[in-house]
Amino acid sequence: MRYVLAKTAPQPVRLGTRCTRYKGSDVLAWVKAPSSYRAPETEVN
Repeated sequence: MRYVLAKTAPQPVRLGTRCTRYKGSDVLAWVKAPSSYRAPETEVN
């Protein structure tokens, strides 16, 4: 959780109370270069 808050890990997407998923392209980018990964900015509607 601290990595998500620091934006150094992919942001999870909550699909329900017991289901969390991650965007595949974000995970692949993070695995490829974890030390330089920065989560993309999300738009708030």
